[in-house]
Amino acid sequence: MLSELQKAQSSAAELTASLQSTASAIPPHLQEFTTGVQATIKDLSGIMLQKDLPLQEKVNKISAEVGERVTPLLESAKKSVQDLIAKARSVATPPSTPTTNGINGHAK
Repeated sequence: MLSELQKAQSSAAELTASLQSTASAIPPHLQEFTTGVQATIKDLSGIMLQKDLPLQEKVNKISAEVGERVTPLLESAKKSVQDLIAKARSVATPPSTPTTNGINGHAK
């Protein structure tokens, strides 16, 4: 039982270290994403507020902007989140302990 506790403690320490290193990698990605979103919102707002542009032309421009800028931003964010989840899972998954009849330890 003591060895199981030591393994759990070791796994917890590894997870903590991994999360800290992962957390330090988030700000650059988040900064890039935030900058991209802010610029896109500004451009989309500019299109919507143009008074001399017919409604159909506004719709076409907004659709083009979304296709060119919003979709890639969301895909990038999705990939970053998936990578973080995968990294956290790989560290959080403790080494498998053989089981006998669904119970850790020896067969009865």
